[in-house]
Amino acid sequence: MAQLPDWQSADLTQETLYDVDKALPFWLQFPPWSLIRVLVHDLRNEIGIVRTLMQAIRGDPNLASAQIARLGNQTVLEAGDIALARIDRILKILTIASHCERSHNPDETN
Repeated sequence: MAQLPDWQSADLTQETLYDVDKALPFWLQFPPWSLIRVLVHDLRNEIGIVRTLMQAIRGDPNLASAQIARLGNQTVLEAGDIALARIDRILKILTIASHCERSHNPDETN
């Protein structure tokens, strides 16, 4: 895997690493396959956190039956099911991106 230089040496923080106004020059220095690999990895990590939060909320019986007026009075459980289904779809999209990155990476050995 291509190693990225330390983003902190580019005067970036966790908060600014994906701020396009501050971090774009840092990201533009990498070949597309390296960039895709890192972005897919970071997105999977973030999605994992959201999935864990959604599962915890759905698992709380006091919250699961609560209705959300802004969502047409769906329950938290119903909204959580929809969110988890969307998360699964996003992960499938990232899997495709990951496979494409590997197939187009001239430095990747298969």
